[in-house]
Amino acid sequence: GYAFVNFVTGDWADHCLSILSGYTFKKHQQKARTKVATVSVAHLQGLEANLRHYENSAVNGRARSKVCGPVVMTSIASAITTA
Repeated sequence: GYAFVNFVTGDWADHCLSILSGYTFKKHQQKARTKVATVSVAHLQGLEANLRHYENSAVNGRARSKVCGPVVMTSIASAITTA
């Protein structure tokens, strides 16, 4: 899976990078393949620019057909209170 995170400051981005780079998702392992997080800086920066870019993408189209798709959270607090 993929996640795009729009950090408010570079310090938070660096912090996330240091924690998630190489992180092993223990719950989601398969015998033949280890799932390890890879973190990189996106070629396209900014929430609005990414929303415009992906709104008509093939990934978004497939997600719509499966009744699931991108989730945009303006803050983690809103995600926690509505979950």
